[in-house]
Amino acid sequence: MRRMVMTAGAAAVLFASGMAVGVQQAGPERPGVSEEARPASEAPRIAFDRFEHNFGRISDDRNVRTTFSFTNRGESPLKILDTRTTCGCAVPELSKTEYAPGESGEITVIFNPNNRRGAQDRHVTIMTNDPVSPSIGLRVQADVQPLIEIEPMLAQFGEVRRGNSSAVLIELAGRYEEFEVTHATVTRGEGVSVEVMPTEEVDEESGIVRRSGLMISLDEEQNIGRLFAQVTVRMVGPDGQLTLRSVNVTGEITGDLRLVPGRLNLGMVGADGRFTRQVRVMSNDGKPFKIVGHEERPLPGLDGNIRPAQLDGLKVEIVALDEEEEYPTRFSVIVRGRAIEAGGPVVNTRLVLKTDREDEPEVIVPISGRLQTAGSANPPRPGEPVAQSGTDADAGAVAETLENTRVIDPEVAQREREARRAELQAQREQLLAERRERQRQNSGNGSNQDDGSKKDGGKD
Repeated sequence: MRRMVMTAGAAAVLFASGMAVGVQQAGPERPGVSEEARPASEAPRIAFDRFEHNFGRISDDRNVRTTFSFTNRGESPLKILDTRTTCGCAVPELSKTEYAPGESGEITVIFNPNNRRGAQDRHVTIMTNDPVSPSIGLRVQADVQPLIEIEPMLAQFGEVRRGNSSAVLIELAGRYEEFEVTHATVTRGEGVSVEVMPTEEVDEESGIVRRSGLMISLDEEQNIGRLFAQVTVRMVGPDGQLTLRSVNVTGEITGDLRLVPGRLNLGMVGADGRFTRQVRVMSNDGKPFKIVGHEERPLPGLDGNIRPAQLDGLKVEIVALDEEEEYPTRFSVIVRGRAIEAGGPVVNTRLVLKTDREDEPEVIVPISGRLQTAGSANPPRPGEPVAQSGTDADAGAVAETLENTRVIDPEVAQREREARRAELQAQREQLLAERRERQRQNSGNGSNQDDGSKKDGGKD
């Protein structure tokens, strides 16, 4: 969280944080502070020397500050009634809140850029008893350039077919001499590997930058379903000590057995918790299969422990969609049951469909929704489905997907996997080539800037 500190006089302090969308207007007038009865010529008048300050380009490792001076140019005492921030942060009491006519004061704004990057724009509102200007807005701006940059912050693989490989290049840069990536490990998730690229020094327009990279790859035998992993990077910090950064990895691994839609959405479930929903499971490669069993498999909590079951009286009906075929490849799965409150009204669990295929013995069906508890009258959110009987939920999406489904011959699938491996290798080489080209261009820009500085006599 970003923090701002303001002081009025010698010791008054104000903390503020967050993004302001504009200066707030004065609230309802407080009893005992009204200046309406005082003649205008005798009222207090607050006058600032300025209302804005731009810190320019700063690093994110230390606070910066600036001081706004003001004077009471009125004929009666000026009172600082309140200070407002945009995030409801703590505001310590001001040690001095009243200024005599002609008396001046100062307000110091201290901006903490830690964990921020790019353009920053912050406002703080001062409430006074000046009838003309009851609220005064102060604005500070900065362009934060982190000492350590990670781009992109998230490794997104999108949808990847199981058996195919894919990779994402994460760029790391340090704007200090000691920067070096020493190690990277996968600290959460499976089926992901990471390779650390060498750290190189590049002369860029903004100065000397040390650059490295992470090549994050998916294993070909990744588990089917949603992918979430985390890579922890160890690097040398500005103080010479090891510092850690994390990169999250997301994606969706699909197999030959396809779930349509990809999630069983309960929406807002009634107070009794009962629901009926359907999904469909089909074979993309044309191989027949059977669904031979099912079970609920709750998700683990943040503490790593498995959550309690959230479905009661679970019944699953399997209906072959191609009944005329002796060996069906498509099934409608009708799920009935009762959602129960287990630690909260949010339903977030999994239904596991067991198949007779050795290569894909399970199909994971994520289930999500919200239970309307007794006494609550919260309506469904806009666009959120309401629990209902029948099996028509998501029928349009299912029908459209069925129509667009492509049945793949096993030999064709194997050729596609081999082609994908070759494509991945080419992709990796292209990413590395682009990285080298950016470094070369940045180095050239830095050299050109140096030449220009020499021609100008090295003046700032």
